Amino acid sequence: MKKNIYSSEDFWVQTLELKKLGHHAVVLIIPPTGGTNVLDKKYARYFFKHGLDVIVLDHWKDEDEYNLDLEIHNRFYRRGNQALSLIIETLPLHDIYLMGTSVGGIHSVVASVTLPNIKKIFSIVGGISISEIIAKSDQEVLAKGKVERQKMFQFLDDQDYIQRLFNANEYEPERFSYNKAIKTGQILSRKDTTVPFYTQENLKQFWETDTSYYMKNNHFWAIVKSYFFYRKRILKFFLN
Repeated sequence: MKKNIYSSEDFWVQTLELKKLGHHAVVLIIPPTGGTNVLDKKYARYFFKHGLDVIVLDHWKDEDEYNLDLEIHNRFYRRGNQALSLIIETLPLHDIYLMGTSVGGIHSVVASVTLPNIKKIFSIVGGISISEIIAKSDQEVLAKGKVERQKMFQFLDDQDYIQRLFNANEYEPERFSYNKAIKTGQILSRKDTTVPFYTQENLKQFWETDTSYYMKNNHFWAIVKSYFFYRKRILKFFLN
């Protein structure tokens, strides 16, 4: 896979790419927390083998910022959107498809309501609202941050925490109208407590998802099994 960097003023995004002259569609893969992994690369090679260009968003500027500031999530999703936008604007002749896993799936939801020219999106265990996921997730960094923030901000309860997170994040998808012209797909997992299952169901209602598949695994195994058991269906979603 070829490395590439897209940049504009003081922002940049690094990618891994597979491209071939004559391909008319491109899948932008947005990885889960931790960055590009072996499954992302397997998806990329699989899609490319079947006629799709692929760009994996490997890393972007300040992606790893961490502090207890409530506005950090606004900056995080703004940067993710900026990274996608930088790439999309270089592809005027391609049909644009997105596939995001976990937090990558959440980035894809934000893109669905804020960025133009996207034709299809497939989310693997992504959900909404962002604020509810942050407040209810058992993901280690988010759970630890919740405890530390409680000491700092003295929230009345979980709902107060959720509301204050929502108020601090202008990229909450529910703030926008969803473009129903975008074809959408999802994998949801009933035992997921990292992106809680009910938030995945919330996304399905928000998107009125065209194609959906249910699993009964936790977050990690849902991500792993999605490749081994659903990659053909995801490919079909993009090709049809």
